[in-house]
Amino acid sequence: MDHEKVKKFLLMEDFKRYDNALRLLYEESRSLGMIIDTEGIIRDINKATINSLGYSRKEFIGRSILDFVVYSQKRLMEKQLEKEFKCEETPEREIDLYANDGSIRTILFHSRKIILYDKNKPSAVLLLGNDVTDQERAEETIKRERSFSSAILDTAGALIIVFDREGRILRFNRACSRTTNYSFEEVKGKHLWDFLLIDEEIDRIKKEFEMLASGLLIKRGESHLVTKLGEHRLVSWSNTVLLNESDIVEYIISIGIDITDQRKALDDLTQSEKKYRELVEKAGVAIVIFDRDCNIQYFNKHFTDLLGYEKSIMKKIKINNIIHADDLDKVKEYQYRRIHNKKPPSIYEFRAIRKDGSIIYLEAHDVNLKEYGRTVGIRSYIWDVTERKKIEEKIRNSLKEKDVLLREIHHRVKNNLQVIKSLLSLQSMHVKDKEALKVLEDSQNRVRTMALVHEKLYQSEDFSRIDLSEYSEGIARNLCRSNLIDQSRVEIDIDVGSVSIGVDQAVPCGLIINELVSNALKHAFPDSFKGKGKIRIALSRVKNKEVELIVQDNGVGLPGDIDIHNVDSLGLKLVSILAEDQLDGKLDIVRGKGTIFKIKFKLTK
Repeated sequence: MDHEKVKKFLLMEDFKRYDNALRLLYEESRSLGMIIDTEGIIRDINKATINSLGYSRKEFIGRSILDFVVYSQKRLMEKQLEKEFKCEETPEREIDLYANDGSIRTILFHSRKIILYDKNKPSAVLLLGNDVTDQERAEETIKRERSFSSAILDTAGALIIVFDREGRILRFNRACSRTTNYSFEEVKGKHLWDFLLIDEEIDRIKKEFEMLASGLLIKRGESHLVTKLGEHRLVSWSNTVLLNESDIVEYIISIGIDITDQRKALDDLTQSEKKYRELVEKAGVAIVIFDRDCNIQYFNKHFTDLLGYEKSIMKKIKINNIIHADDLDKVKEYQYRRIHNKKPPSIYEFRAIRKDGSIIYLEAHDVNLKEYGRTVGIRSYIWDVTERKKIEEKIRNSLKEKDVLLREIHHRVKNNLQVIKSLLSLQSMHVKDKEALKVLEDSQNRVRTMALVHEKLYQSEDFSRIDLSEYSEGIARNLCRSNLIDQSRVEIDIDVGSVSIGVDQAVPCGLIINELVSNALKHAFPDSFKGKGKIRIALSRVKNKEVELIVQDNGVGLPGDIDIHNVDSLGLKLVSILAEDQLDGKLDIVRGKGTIFKIKFKLTK
C-alpha cells in the first residue's frame, strides 16, 4: 500500500469517527433536532423530538413538517424554511406543533442552524429547538396571576399600598389615586412621608416603618393623607408584611379605609348626643329608658329628683322598689304588651314610692324603641301629677256635694208640687160645680206632670237630661188613673225609644203630652164609639238635631170648624203655646180617622 492510499484511508477513518461523534451528540442532545429537506420533508429526528411530540421515528420520517404545524402557523413555517435554504438570517421563533396525544407543544427554534449540502447545493437543514410549552404555560399562569392580583388591587374599594422594606412605594391602587388625586406614576419609588403625610405625623410613621421592616408587626393605625389638592383625608390602616426565603421582611402591605366622613359624622353625632343629653338632663320631664326585660337602662336627673334618690343609688334600684305594689302588675303588663306590640295604652297613671316613703301620682307616656323593625326597649316620659290628682279629688268631692244639693232641690220641688196637687185635690172635695171640678182635676194632672220631671231627675244620675220614654209612660199611667180609664176599652202605645231631652224641653213636652192624651181620653172615645180606642205617643229623629213628637188617636176626631189657635179650650191653647213658643217648633194637625198632632222641634244641648 503506497503512502497516498494510507493517508486517504486514515483521513476516511477520522471522518467516520467525527461523524459518529456528531451523530451521538445529535441523538443524545436535550434539544429537539429535525433534518428537513428542501421540500419540507422530514429526513431524520432525534430522541428529544420523539419524546416531546410522542410520535415514533417511522411516523415522522418521510412526512412534511407542515403536517405537524398548527394551521395558523403553516405559512410562517414555509417562509422560515425558505429563508433557511437561502442562508438568510432568521430570528428565534416559536412554532406550535401537534403532539401525538392531540395537545399542542410550543417549540422555540433557535436562530443558529446547520445547512447540509449535496454537490455544493443546500439539500437539507438541521433545525434545533427546545420545547418551551411548560415554560410558556408557567409564564402565562404567572402573567394571569399578576393581572388578577392587579385587578384585585385596582378594583378593591380599600386603599392598598405596597412598600419595599425601605418604605418606597411599589404599588398604589386606583382607590389610592381616587382619594389622593395622585397617579401611580407620580408616587412610584417615593416615600410616603415625602409628600403624603402631614408634618405632625411624619416622625411617628417613620418609626412605625422601621418597626415593620424589623419584623415587629403594627397591625393597625391611623394617619392623615395630604391629597394633591391639599385636602386632608383620615385613613385607618391595617398592615402586614411578606418575608423572603431568609425570613427577612421584603414587602410591607398597608390596607386602608378612608374614614374622614365617618369620623366627621361620629364627631357630629357625639356633639349632637352631647347636646341631646344636656337637653334631656335639663328637661322639665322625667325620662326613663327600659330594655326588653323592663330593666332601667337610663334615667335623667329629673327622675332622680322626682323620687328623691341620688344617681348612684338610683342605678341599683329595681322597678319593683319604686312602683306602688297595687300598681306594679298593671305597669308590668303595659310594658310587656308594648314590648310585644300588643297595643297597650300609650298614657297611663300609677303611684310611685319616694325615698322618704311618701306616695306620688305619676303619668307615663310610653314610646317604643325599635331597631330594624324590632322593639328593643321603651322610652317613658313621666310627669308628677300628684297636685292634679289632689285638685281632681277636690273637684269630685265638690261635684258630689253639688249632686247632693241638686238632688235635694229636685226632691223639694217635687214635694212642693205634690203639696200643690194635694191642695188642689182637697179643694176639689168642697167644689160642687162640675165645671170647676173639671178645671181643678186638669190642674192637678198638670202639676203632677211637672212634678214627675223632678221625680225622674231626683232618681237619675244625670241631672241635666231625662229619658222621655219613661217620662211619657209615667204621664200616661197618671192620666189613666185620674180619668178611671178602662184599659180593655182604650190602649195607650208609647213608641219613644231611647231619646233623652234637657230639663228645659222636658216640662213643655210633658205638658203637651198630658194635654193631648187627656183631651183624647175625654173626647175621642164617646159612648157611641165602637171598637177599641188607641192612643199612640211617638218621638223620632227626623234630622241630626231635629225630632218629631206625635200624639195620635183613632177616635171620632176633631170637629172640622175648630182652629187650634182660636179655641176656647185651655188645654189646646196650652199645646199651641208650648209647641210654638216654648219649644220653638212647628205644630201640624192631621184630621181623618182620628186625629194626629205632629210637633217638630230641635233638641237643645
